[in-house]
Amino acid sequence: MAKSLQTTLNSCKVESQLYLKLYSTHNFVKDAALDALSGLPVMVELNKYNPPTLEELSKAINCLACRKAPGKDGNPLVVLKHGN
Repeated sequence: MAKSLQTTLNSCKVESQLYLKLYSTHNFVKDAALDALSGLPVMVELNKYNPPTLEELSKAINCLACRKAPGKDGNPLVVLKHGN
């Protein structure tokens, strides 16, 4: 049992070092990559010809997790779910 615990502790130590290295690395995005994003269609354009049904919207809202940060509109998700 003690050997199993030591193996688990060693694994946790290795994983924590990996994540510390991963998250301490600075990632840079080239301007060309950002410029390419403006050429992608926005959701309004994507949904213009095939808008989601009320049933699809309701299902999507119900799949979202509560107690998350509010969106850009400032409304918490619980408001959407309660109104659904």
